[in-house]
Amino acid sequence: MQRMQNSLKAFSQLITLGRFKEAQECLNKHSEDIRHYFPEDHPATYSLINNQALLYKLNGQFMEAKIMFQRVNDSYTKLYGENHPSSINSLINLATVHKDLQEHDQAIPLYEKALIGRKITEGENSVAYCMVLAMASGSYREIGKFDVAEKYIKEAFVTIASEYGEDSIPAAVVLNSMGMLYKRQQKYERSLDAYDRALAIREKEMGEGHPDTIAVRHNIAELYITWVKPDKAQEYLQKNIEIMEKKSQQEKEILSQGADLKETNFV
Repeated sequence: MQRMQNSLKAFSQLITLGRFKEAQECLNKHSEDIRHYFPEDHPATYSLINNQALLYKLNGQFMEAKIMFQRVNDSYTKLYGENHPSSINSLINLATVHKDLQEHDQAIPLYEKALIGRKITEGENSVAYCMVLAMASGSYREIGKFDVAEKYIKEAFVTIASEYGEDSIPAAVVLNSMGMLYKRQQKYERSLDAYDRALAIREKEMGEGHPDTIAVRHNIAELYITWVKPDKAQEYLQKNIEIMEKKSQQEKEILSQGADLKETNFV
């Protein structure tokens, strides 16, 4: 059991680092243990399928991910009922992969169902509920229902700001989505304000090189491109390039040091 727990921890760390090939190898080994100790209808097996679906999604294999997320959601719902946290989480995963596939007409009902579940289990003042509001807002935005999208994203921000503070990491997530909405509506100054606030929070709380921070900076660059301000866009793109090159060099140095150490141990 300890080996399986360590395997899952390693899998999560590799996902966070973006080392998906190694994460797949780790998951393959974990799969052997799961299938040895647990039957197909055990929650541990569903968790394994969910992790494989997540990896497919991160690798852009959305159709494969959708099939597996649907299977996981059906299994958890049958086992625990619709409002169990595992059932709701799997429902959100399924909705998100529909969103990745631009199937917003299918994603929206799933998000709405997840909102009902979150309201029952977590409450309307929870981060979990507000995050689903932000996700649903994104799908409504993409189909041009800006009134609903804005209602949802504002509700999410007001709640997050009241319960956790305007400078919290959840607030940054909502502000980033708000920036996307205002950009789509061609409200460029309001979009920039939302993005700037999200960027300031993420730089302070997560660091300038965190993937989420880099993503907001990239969103600002895209906003400036749409706004026909290429010089400003280049500033943000160049900043990201410099950060990623620095991180890449650091990773190479770490790997090199590891190889040297391994060689010394053999001697």
